[in-house]
Amino acid sequence: MDLHSDNYKIMLYVDSLGCTSCRLKLSEWNKIMKESDTVFIRKPEFVFFFQPKKKDEKELAFIFRQNGFRHPVFVDKENEIGKLNSFPSKPEYQCFLLDRDNKVIIVGNPSLNPGIWTLFKKTIIERENNKQSSGKKGGESSAFAKNTKLSVPASLQKKKGGIMVKIRN
Repeated sequence: MDLHSDNYKIMLYVDSLGCTSCRLKLSEWNKIMKESDTVFIRKPEFVFFFQPKKKDEKELAFIFRQNGFRHPVFVDKENEIGKLNSFPSKPEYQCFLLDRDNKVIIVGNPSLNPGIWTLFKKTIIERENNKQSSGKKGGESSAFAKNTKLSVPASLQKKKGGIMVKIRN
């Protein structure tokens, strides 16, 4: 998981509000990541940020193990990324397709809406095809997302202090 990769990224932010296990849809994310192995020439990076309440940290680890979710995640106990970016409050708008410069292309959660996953795939494939045929980076960012570049706190970029967690079964 590389926040500075020269690749598309699918970033999910999960705050501490509501039923964590209901909102995560980890089995759906496992399916999406597995499908991306076969769909794309260059698989997008999947970046997960979780901001659990102190009392929910153990439950979060249990949910990861229970769902066989082995992808590294960032646990942002201080909600640094949320403070920097002012994410929407609704979970369906806390997932983003980002371009190579971490600019938002599409807002929507493919684990909650399969149509969003179809749109993510189509967009990445079209941009990759445009890049190959023109020798340029992909097209412009969506006007809907206003070309917003997401900020990642330095403490999370460095993955120090136990921020990035690799789940093992």
